[in-house]
Amino acid sequence: MKRDILDRLNADRESKRPVALVSETASGGQTLVYAGTETCGEDLPEELLSQARAALADDRSAAVENGGKQYFIQIHNPPLRLFIVGAVHITQPLAQMAHLAGYGVTVIDPRRAFADGERFPGVEVSTEWPDDVLGRAAPDRRTAI
Repeated sequence: MKRDILDRLNADRESKRPVALVSETASGGQTLVYAGTETCGEDLPEELLSQARAALADDRSAAVENGGKQYFIQIHNPPLRLFIVGAVHITQPLAQMAHLAGYGVTVIDPRRAFADGERFPGVEVSTEWPDDVLGRAAPDRRTAI
């Protein structure tokens, strides 16, 4: 992998930006493909770009063939998100299970006595109103509430 592709992929992953890494299996050539029209790396046929964007939307890596060449499309999506409204007793094990399963967990409860980081280690805790937090978070199809 070329250093510039690796650096950009790591930066995208750090900023939680969805990206597909398309690698030609024979030559090792690689391209980063984003949901819009942006790419970084070698030029790819339009049909292959469409396949990469479809795989990104489906959140599924795939092996594909295009123009007699084999490619592997590796998806790098941010973690699924879970927002739990209410820092009640059942939220503690639920938040830990979701965190262990790889979800990005946020517990929301404006009652500061309940929404305490010590009660919810390893997850984000917000004492703001749920409408405010969820409005900024912009839930999408990779979000559970």
